Amino acid sequence: MSLSPDASLDVDLKDIRNQRDLILSILCDFLEDDRIADLGDWLDHAGFDLTALWYPADLPAAWVAHYRRGRVYDVDRALNDLLTWPPIAAHIDFLSKQSQRTVSSPRGRGKRRSQKLAD
Repeated sequence: MSLSPDASLDVDLKDIRNQRDLILSILCDFLEDDRIADLGDWLDHAGFDLTALWYPADLPAAWVAHYRRGRVYDVDRALNDLLTWPPIAAHIDFLSKQSQRTVSSPRGRGKRRSQKLAD
């Protein structure tokens, strides 16, 4: 998946088209990144019933409909599904721990030398 740490969401999520595009992009990342083997697990995790589709071509429309809530899309739920999917959650945990090690000083955690602020 193309989840880079410095990727930013500079998108107006109040616009329904942007909501739809964001939700669809999650699915497209699986298809474009050659992660078809993970797709079934991902869809199951998100609570999407793949057996309800008649044709594979129906997947994109059914996918965004899965997150439809009235006149808008539930982007929060879609992102929560993504962030709690075990492979992504594990990667986030790994990056978080790696970041904590990088930020701590060479003296170890909690053993930083106090620094005087410049006048």
